[in-house]
Amino acid sequence: MAASCGDTRRFLQVQVTGHYLVAKRLLARGATVSADDFRLQSGRLDTLPARARYHVELVADAVVLCDIPPGQPVTLSMVRQPWRVKAGQNVMVIASGEGKALNNATHAQSVRVRMGNGQVVSGKVDADGNILISL
Repeated sequence: MAASCGDTRRFLQVQVTGHYLVAKRLLARGATVSADDFRLQSGRLDTLPARARYHVELVADAVVLCDIPPGQPVTLSMVRQPWRVKAGQNVMVIASGEGKALNNATHAQSVRVRMGNGQVVSGKVDADGNILISL
């Protein structure tokens, strides 16, 4: 850390202590983990590997990417969130945004809408006045 006083600049060595996450037990590659698989440990934060995790919420329900031995500080590259969508899976697409209706329409009738970016889309009016677009 650099400290300046006038034209004089000095470098200071600092030690930072706090809490960080470690594995409670061996976490095998491919396993899905929960908050119970980790604990907070006190120690020097300035000696931890890059991107160490400090909050269990960031790793709960994650998938382990490599074996993590007990007591090992947990880093971002050791876990990932589970896939919410997988290639080839059928998914529901929901678009959002606002636009201006270009014609009047009642429930279930077709309406054209000019979106904020200038694009014109067509859809059907639902019971709440929202426009449903089929792609």
